[in-house]
Amino acid sequence: QLEDMDLNTKLNKDSGILNRILNIVSKNKNNIFNILFEPLFEHQYPNTLITAIAKCILQFEPEKSKETLVDIDVHNVGIYHAIGLYGRLCLKVGLDEFGSGALKLAIQRGVATSADRAKLADYLYKREQFQDALIALRTVGSQKGELSWQVLRLRILVALQRTEEIKRQAQFVLEQNPTNETAKHALESIC
Repeated sequence: QLEDMDLNTKLNKDSGILNRILNIVSKNKNNIFNILFEPLFEHQYPNTLITAIAKCILQFEPEKSKETLVDIDVHNVGIYHAIGLYGRLCLKVGLDEFGSGALKLAIQRGVATSADRAKLADYLYKREQFQDALIALRTVGSQKGELSWQVLRLRILVALQRTEEIKRQAQFVLEQNPTNETAKHALESIC
């Protein structure tokens, strides 16, 4: 069992830089980051939950990651923004209960990122829990930015049959991508 309790003070003090590092690592899974960041985590935070999560990102092997992620008690993660990252990793390797639970916890604690909300909404959408998916998404996908989140919002609205919102969201998607088939189909289906 991994423990963070002894290092909580240090983790809290360093949480800003660790959040930035985790963000970089999660977006750039190439060898240079592996070479640079794995030793940093291992040296500064040996045997901590945050190091275990970083390793799962850097050395992504689904079966090995599952073993590591199952041993993590997300309630003890010292860096709150890592809760959502943990949840997304769990969903990626098929630990659905762990992943959705962690993402819901991140939302509850007010530390969920847009990516966390979109991942949970997508998970709920695929389980036909459309209203819960929209609640999880909140405002994600209603502004310019990640097109896939905007399309996810549109798919949820279509499933909920919210005609006026479908029109607005589909037009919003088409402004950014005039060839988007999901948006075209959504508009055709309500006319």
